[in-house]
Amino acid sequence: METENEDVQVQKQCVQLFSSTDFIMESKVFDTIKDYFRHGGAPDQVIELLSENYMAIAQTATLMADWLILTGVEPADVVNMIVQHLQTLIEKHFQPKKADSIFEAGGVPSWLTDMTEHMNWRSMIYKLAEEYPNCLMLNFTIK
Repeated sequence: METENEDVQVQKQCVQLFSSTDFIMESKVFDTIKDYFRHGGAPDQVIELLSENYMAIAQTATLMADWLILTGVEPADVVNMIVQHLQTLIEKHFQPKKADSIFEAGGVPSWLTDMTEHMNWRSMIYKLAEEYPNCLMLNFTIK
């Protein structure tokens, strides 16, 4: 009975992830699929959910960047536009609790260290730290 409940819980968690936009592009998609199957999940549901929720957001952004370059915009300017837009989105939608949850995964992600090496991202982290002084991830990153 307990194993059955656990199976149902794991399946629900996996289905929730499979239902999120572009989850098929996430690094943990294969581990999630394995967990889902290990707990009795149906293959047809995985295929349906991953394909229905694939919106190609990253691929569309890349295509648009390529188009800008083809129209004569300098590649460095395109990169700056993308970085500025991403920073605006991060600042607008930042959630300290979600940011702090990265430590639950068992270590500091390499992308966080990479971000601190770039002046634009580092200044955004300082700006967010001023706005969210109790955020563990931001405080850890600054130190």
